[in-house]
Amino acid sequence: MPFGLQREAWDQAAPKPSDITQWLNKLAASTGSESFHFIFVHKFDLFDAYQNACAQAHLSTVQPWFWHKPNTNIENKSTINAVEVIGVAEFRSDGKYGQQRWPTKDAVFDNPLNRHNFLEFDGVTTRLKNRRGQVVNQHEKPPELFWQMHRRFGRANSSVLIIGAGAGGDVLGAIPGSQTTIIALEPDAVQFGHLTRRICKLASPSPHCKDTAWLDGRVNFDVEQDFKEIELSCLACGGAFQSDEKAGFCVECGTEFHADQGDRTETCFEIDEKFDGLFFCNAQCIAARKSKTSL
Repeated sequence: MPFGLQREAWDQAAPKPSDITQWLNKLAASTGSESFHFIFVHKFDLFDAYQNACAQAHLSTVQPWFWHKPNTNIENKSTINAVEVIGVAEFRSDGKYGQQRWPTKDAVFDNPLNRHNFLEFDGVTTRLKNRRGQVVNQHEKPPELFWQMHRRFGRANSSVLIIGAGAGGDVLGAIPGSQTTIIALEPDAVQFGHLTRRICKLASPSPHCKDTAWLDGRVNFDVEQDFKEIELSCLACGGAFQSDEKAGFCVECGTEFHADQGDRTETCFEIDEKFDGLFFCNAQCIAARKSKTSL
């Protein structure tokens, strides 16, 4: 979800506590689940407010977790903020809350020394980029973050809902888990396009793909065995590219789409008279290009 760090157009302000409460009430009503865990990354100074927001939605035992990124580096000699805060809240339909217990069956966590609210591994240093070399999501998280949280709080045969899937780090981190379903929501069309392509690439494993290498390093998971071939599809209509169809690229984000209309009732691309001869995947990319040229 947004952090309010103002590094992206969609990240100008963090969600209000009342928004969090509203989302959680809707989530609890729609899942029909007896229990679930809500895990969210947020700015440190918002923990108390978000803790109260969770309590308003009947999520108790909210605890802060701390993720230390040893590889965080800056050039000047000021203090480096190398820790991110993660809130973990629990919902129980029976209202019986106690000390936050981990549902995991992983024997490694039988040792109390392995149940600290602290994680330590590197953050992302090389972010996913589009064909023009632009970073897709400045807040991209490594798959290891979701994987480590899921090892502790994931339940077998459950469902995982990722709100704000972004560049796909959280989705990738959920794949080796014990759940049966992963639902990833991403409202930004540009990020969603890159997210689907990142996952589709796993259908044709490459030894040079860092995602493939990461997945193969997880216990009881094999990329070649557990993935089926998925054809690359047009972001606009969702249809696969046939051999006789022309694929085009958005000049703003690099997204692929059908460049000819074919048998479809509507075209899969957009044009603007200001940029004669250039093609865009949606109005959002047209607006982005206009804002740059007007500077």
